[in-house]
Amino acid sequence: CDDDFLGGESEEAPRSGVGPRNLVYVVYTSGSTGTPKGVLIEHRNLLNLVGVYGRRLGITEDDRTAMLAGVAFDAAVVDIWPYLVRGASLHAPDPQTRVDPRRLVPWLIDHEIDVVSLPTALGEAVFREDWSRSCRLRACLVGGDKLHAAPRQRLPFTLYNSYGPTECTVDSTWFVVPTGAGGPQAPPIGRPIDNYRVYVVDPDSKPLPVGEKGELWIGGAGVARGYLNRPELTAEKFLADPFRHGTDDRVYRTGDLVRFREDGEIEFHGRIDDQVQIRGYRVEPGEVEVVLNAHADVEAAAVVAREDTPGRVRLVAYVVSSKPSVELLPALRSFAGERLPPYMVPTLVAVDELPMTLNGKVDRRALRPPEEYVGWRGETGGAPPRDDVERKLVEIWCDVLRLDEVGIDEGFFDVGGDSLSVVTLLVAVEKELGIAIEVPDLLRAPTIERLARIVRGDDDASRRPIVVPLRADGAGAPFFCVAGAGGGCHWFGELSRLLRSDRPFLGLEPIGPAGAEHTIEAIAAGLVEEILRIQPEGPYHLGGYSTGGMVAFEIAQQLRRSGADVGLLALIEADGARDYSTRAGQVVAFARNLARMNPGRAVRTVLDRAGYALGAMRQRLRQSAESKVVVARLDARKHEDEAALHAYVPQSYDGDVHVFACEERPMTATVAGSYGWAGTVRGRIVASIVPGDHYSMLGPPAVRTLARDLQAALDETARPVASGGAGPARQPNL
Repeated sequence: CDDDFLGGESEEAPRSGVGPRNLVYVVYTSGSTGTPKGVLIEHRNLLNLVGVYGRRLGITEDDRTAMLAGVAFDAAVVDIWPYLVRGASLHAPDPQTRVDPRRLVPWLIDHEIDVVSLPTALGEAVFREDWSRSCRLRACLVGGDKLHAAPRQRLPFTLYNSYGPTECTVDSTWFVVPTGAGGPQAPPIGRPIDNYRVYVVDPDSKPLPVGEKGELWIGGAGVARGYLNRPELTAEKFLADPFRHGTDDRVYRTGDLVRFREDGEIEFHGRIDDQVQIRGYRVEPGEVEVVLNAHADVEAAAVVAREDTPGRVRLVAYVVSSKPSVELLPALRSFAGERLPPYMVPTLVAVDELPMTLNGKVDRRALRPPEEYVGWRGETGGAPPRDDVERKLVEIWCDVLRLDEVGIDEGFFDVGGDSLSVVTLLVAVEKELGIAIEVPDLLRAPTIERLARIVRGDDDASRRPIVVPLRADGAGAPFFCVAGAGGGCHWFGELSRLLRSDRPFLGLEPIGPAGAEHTIEAIAAGLVEEILRIQPEGPYHLGGYSTGGMVAFEIAQQLRRSGADVGLLALIEADGARDYSTRAGQVVAFARNLARMNPGRAVRTVLDRAGYALGAMRQRLRQSAESKVVVARLDARKHEDEAALHAYVPQSYDGDVHVFACEERPMTATVAGSYGWAGTVRGRIVASIVPGDHYSMLGPPAVRTLARDLQAALDETARPVASGGAGPARQPNL
């Protein structure tokens, strides 16, 4: 018998030798790479997590929980161990009930479940079910994907939005989501749970301030040992904690893009490597999903970047709704268009449901091209063409910009046009319609509807100078901003969108009156006439980028000499010492900047510049003889602007200026603090430093800092317009 067999054994507890640093399990995850890798979790990692669940959720032996995750998925850890160690019971539904929200909710109620963890996508569907019956459920945790919005209906339990990579033992942060609100913003992922630390860092591994997006690093008791038999990957992703010197603590680099809110909560903004280039802009599909899910008729949405045609990337949104697609899609496109810039408004596809993986996440690989869905039709948010000229221009734009459709009221630069595609467009218009148009014509008439007037001869295209209303609404005094050498107010598009919409943002092309000498003074004089026509009385808020900053400076001089009141004078990368005014100076400054960067960032900077240069070179190599003529005209204009800058001698200025300088500038200019303006400006020189370089500061993410600081400068400087000055309160007369 067993007694006889065991009779000689010791009754003392055996010494296992197992400690907190021993492995407790290895779980395989593909993460965002698609390549499985084994994560090594130690006893201390799991023990901390079990303690968090027990303490925060108050788990006792009387509790009942649902076991929904597959045992090969790391979420099974929180379905099992926090409950078993406290004597609670586990209950497993059948496979059909586990993934069907219409079955799962009654099952949770009937089985008197107290606490449950759900994959986020399944949870979002569960929250929309009927919770009117009395239930015992007191806590529900969702995780594994982004929670797009707080539930619109009030739920009878506490909802936790949990976040954490497998490499940090399932959960790292929690946030209690208020239900019944259903606001337009995605709920944050909260704060670190017990014994965890979090950092938000820039590409140089430096901590970022509140509000700035960066990579999330996680430290603390949950950080795994590393990857099984992957020492190189372990060394890349698991680092010694640079913020806790003298310890052996480590951090895990998540690759997730987040930011701290002012209240200390963390907002999740997707994967760093999920950012895609759409029409030359960096786009985070997760931000588009948040907007779509805020629409009252949208039950779920998934946004992906598709390249079904080589070289042609488009955003596609797959939307679930009970509303007929013929009613939903036009309304949803309008809804998105009011909240997103045009290049982020996706192609919309109505689907019955989003495909799911076995672990309850949206299976994005199973989403098909829009054309393969029954009943899908291409749609455009703009007006259709009305005559042969507009129809031909639509064809040209779609061909040049690789679009399916475009409305005649949509702007060329809003739907993906850039400095490279301008040339192709101008050549195509001249070839197909027999009329030569110039870049200034396109800037004045950026839509098909307005450009068609020039083609027909209904519009006087010779008027100079040019004002580009990047945003024409707002009752405050306009902000006039001069483009750099060669023109191009479209570069201000993202900046104008990020500024508060209480005042117009009017771009000024640095083109002087017809027949006038091409000097900074003559250009400024022509623009002053336009400014006074639009806004008869001050104060005048002015800005300019690069060479345009010098023009803005001269505009301010001429306005003040006439007795007008100048409010803000914002000089954006307009170096008074003119370090950038020659090619040699630009090369020297670029070399200095590279020397100041860490090696990794320097390599990325060089590769980014090289990529742009190669793209421009390929574009020029493919150019026809007609294209080369247009390019020569564009280059000639830029050289004229640079020559005017070289000849310009700024005179003494009694007012204040606000300099916006990029972070990656020559060391001498940064140390001096005045950026070359100390001998010219007699008033205050206020400096704001913007991340990035001379070119990248106008694009994401650096432009957010520029917009924030520029808005603060406008708020500080702006004063009410004098009585009788009707100009600022009316739409610009363009």
